[in-house]
Amino acid sequence: MGNRVRIGAVEYLNTKPLIRGLEQHLPDGGLVLDRPSALADMLRAGKLDVALIPSIEYLRNPGYQMIPDTCIASRGQVMSVILICRRPAAHIAKVALDTSSRSSVALCRIILSRTCTAAPEFVNWSTDTPLEEVDADAILVIGDKAMRLRSDHEHIMDLGEEWQRLTGLPFVYAVWAGRHITPQARAMLRRAKEEGTQHLAEIASQESERLGIPPGVCLDYITNRIRYDFGPAEQEGLGLFRRYAAEKGLCPGADEREDLALKQN
Repeated sequence: MGNRVRIGAVEYLNTKPLIRGLEQHLPDGGLVLDRPSALADMLRAGKLDVALIPSIEYLRNPGYQMIPDTCIASRGQVMSVILICRRPAAHIAKVALDTSSRSSVALCRIILSRTCTAAPEFVNWSTDTPLEEVDADAILVIGDKAMRLRSDHEHIMDLGEEWQRLTGLPFVYAVWAGRHITPQARAMLRRAKEEGTQHLAEIASQESERLGIPPGVCLDYITNRIRYDFGPAEQEGLGLFRRYAAEKGLCPGADEREDLALKQN
């Protein structure tokens, strides 16, 4: 089985507790590491069997199954999904989006629709472009890069914190999903999560050196900021995210999703 299944994950700090040891069980390129948006495209194209994809992509694809007890979520300040603001939030007119994570982009649109006095213009930007060269009032940055940059800027909007302030609920950024997830794949991913969450201090120490982020910050992040269990509160948060995203045309609503699933079956 290890030679056949193709699993995709993100090489961010927050995924390390979910993929610990997977490479040993998935030889010959069975584990693919890439950006969240790229993984979503590969899964849709059939190049992966299971992938840790943005939650908005799961909501957009009713034919996907998910592993129901695992996710990447936050309850409050997340640190790795931030909006660097050059103007007060209510007066932001142009937003540059890091499109690596489509869930974060959708979350940004939802939050700003409730905080800006007028609908801002959204443009995409490449993370290869230095921030000082980006022509925008605010810049969405995600992942490890966001953790490194947040202390360099005075005005930061943490979108995990803003979501909880808005809803009182956790936000779910990513889930394991696929069209047909075998019992063996489910068991493998659950074992990886169990092992990883038992070695958070070791992971934080290893990743600290790679990322150039203090080990204490890394440990706090994967221990207190990121949540890996898809519990009742996370389910409710994902349901509300779907409702808000559907209202903005970013994903099908609940009824439309069920209709699409029936058509695909």
